[in-house]
Amino acid sequence: MKKTLFSIILLMSALCVSAQIKIVDMADSCPVHAASVFISGNRCVGVSGVDGLLPLPKGYKGKVTVNHINYYEKEFLVDTVSSGVVMLKPRAYAIPEVEAKVGEPDYLVISAYYRRYRFTDSIPTAFREGLYDYYLPIGSGRVRCKTRSEKNVRKEGESYYSSLPLLNWRYMLLDRLPKSEIVTDTASDKVVSRGWKGCVLGLKNDTVNKTFTAYCDSAYAGADSLTLKFFGYKFRFTGCKEGEVYSTKYGQPKLSSLLRRYYYLNSKVKTPGKNPMTSIDMYEELYVTGVRYATKAERKAAMKDKTAEPLVVPADVPPLSKPLIEAVSQMKP
Repeated sequence: MKKTLFSIILLMSALCVSAQIKIVDMADSCPVHAASVFISGNRCVGVSGVDGLLPLPKGYKGKVTVNHINYYEKEFLVDTVSSGVVMLKPRAYAIPEVEAKVGEPDYLVISAYYRRYRFTDSIPTAFREGLYDYYLPIGSGRVRCKTRSEKNVRKEGESYYSSLPLLNWRYMLLDRLPKSEIVTDTASDKVVSRGWKGCVLGLKNDTVNKTFTAYCDSAYAGADSLTLKFFGYKFRFTGCKEGEVYSTKYGQPKLSSLLRRYYYLNSKVKTPGKNPMTSIDMYEELYVTGVRYATKAERKAAMKDKTAEPLVVPADVPPLSKPLIEAVSQMKP
C-alpha cells in the first residue's frame, strides 16, 4: 500500500513538472526571459521568467503564442510539448551605420521605431507606435525627442490612451554592470548581482550574432512587490523586466551601438472609492534605425519642422504577435 501511494505521489509530481513549459534559445539552449505569453482569447498572461518558464494558467491545454524582441514568434499547443521545452529561433538585426562626428557635435541622435501596448486584466486596451529621433546631449543637458510620425489608438470604451514612453535614456543597464563583466570575446549568460526588491541584473554575450545584452529581471515579483498610495489611488507593482541589446561587431558595447531596448511593467491599480484592484500591464519596445551626431542648431531646426512623415514600420522589426494584431485592428484613435 505504501509503495502504491509513493508511486502515485511520484506520478503526480511528474505531471506537475511536465505541465511547466520552458522556452530556450535554439542556438545555445539558454533560458529565454521576458517573452510575452499569449493564450486563447487574445489574453496576455505575462512574460517568461529568468528561468524561461511560462506563466500559464493552471491546467491550460490550448494554444500559446510566445513573442520576444530577440526571437521569431513561436506558436504551439500545450499538449504537443512532450519534453516541456520549446526552442526559439534568434532573430538577426541589421546594424545601423553611425555617421562620423563632424566638428564638435552637441548631441548623439538615435533614430528609432518605438511601440507600446497596454493590457487591462490581460486584454489589450491601448497601443502606441511611432518614429522618433532622440537627441542625447554629449555632456550636460536634457534629452529631447522629435516625433516624426505617430499612431495612438485604444479599445472602444477604454478611458485612457497609451501614454508617453517610460524609457529613460539617463538610466541605462549597461552602466550598472561592472566593467570587468563586460567581456565580448567569450560566450556567457549569467546573473551578475541581485538587489533591491528582488531585482536580478544579468548579461548575455552572443559571440555568434555579435550582440551583448544587459537585462534586469524579477524586480517586484512575489513578496518583493511595491505598493504606492496617493490622492486616493493605490498602485501595486508586481513585476518589472527590462533589457538592452548592443552590437559588438565593432568592439565593446556602448550607447552608439545600441540595437534595441524593452521594458515590461506589471501592476495592479485601484482607483478612489470601493473599486477593486485592476491588473494593468505595460510593454515597451524600441528598435534603433539610425545613429548620427548633431549640433544645437540642427536640433532646434528639427524641432521647428512640423512635417509629419508616413508611419512605415522598418522591415527588420518583428511583427506584433497575431493575437495583438487582431486586437489592435479593432482599436480606434
